[in-house]
Amino acid sequence: MPEVSVIIPVYNVEEWLPACLDSVLAQTLEDIEVICVDDCSPDGCAGVLADYALRDSRIRAITLERNSGQGVARNVGFSASCGRYVYFLDSDDMVASRALEELVDRADADDLDGIFFDSEVVYDSPELAKRYQSYPAAHKGAYSAGVMGGLELFEAFIAQRDWTCYVQRQFWRSSHLRERCIEFPTWASHEDEAFAFEALVAAKRVASPRPSVKRTVVS
Repeated sequence: MPEVSVIIPVYNVEEWLPACLDSVLAQTLEDIEVICVDDCSPDGCAGVLADYALRDSRIRAITLERNSGQGVARNVGFSASCGRYVYFLDSDDMVASRALEELVDRADADDLDGIFFDSEVVYDSPELAKRYQSYPAAHKGAYSAGVMGGLELFEAFIAQRDWTCYVQRQFWRSSHLRERCIEFPTWASHEDEAFAFEALVAAKRVASPRPSVKRTVVS
């Protein structure tokens, strides 16, 4: 059983997918599996995935029969995973090299169901940087460095108007999600919002440290 399953939905990101995969394969935590779900991407993503899978046996590509959206892709990837923890990474994002190791160490040390953390935004152009200058890369509020109940952290987010639900800023114990049958909805474009609310409120022990993910804004 790998320590972490990294689930990556893939659609129309040929230009950014190699940087995403390189960042995952460069993790200091090597005991991982990387499940990429090709959501019938119309560009060259299938070729990129095939090339990376040949290079590294930890990468597995699943191709959906029809374009179904990120919620379906993430659910399919999670169903096929077997890691103790799961991390849902977007295919145009990059993860800091020590992030997964730090997240596992923290989750194991404090017996956590989940961890919320922050990110750094990388803009694809100066125009995008100007357009999205208010993009919330990090939490603005003040939070305990210790362990909290999921409902307690949720209420702290809401009280400070600081709630963010980006799934690439969350790290979950796989058994927490499976035992409570928590999935991404397949009927919504912002599927990570419903997922995050449900997973957080159901969690008994969560924390909010600061390992970094680079969030790429491309459009």
